[in-house]
Amino acid sequence: MSDGRNRRDTDWCNDRGDTDWCNDRGDTDWWNDRGDTDWCNDRGDTDWWNDRGDTDWCNDRGDTDWWNDRGDTDWCNDRGDTDWWNDRGDTDWLTA
Repeated sequence: MSDGRNRRDTDWCNDRGDTDWCNDRGDTDWWNDRGDTDWCNDRGDTDWWNDRGDTDWCNDRGDTDWWNDRGDTDWCNDRGDTDWWNDRGDTDWLTA
């Protein structure tokens, strides 16, 4: 990951080099627009945050509740049988 080369003297979350990275990537509003589409809400002509294609992406991916469940496991909390959000394996993932 050589993209962190400017981390030392620039606000990385806001600036990546000399562009406002969090808001702009180059000359487009990256958070809202990627090119000429509203990226946060739309990717192409579909509501990306809520829908990816014709499924509610934030909640459902296909016919499963993606945010909470991936397949039949609680993805946000558990990945398989471990608490993924807090623990990845047996370590505190969020902290460690």
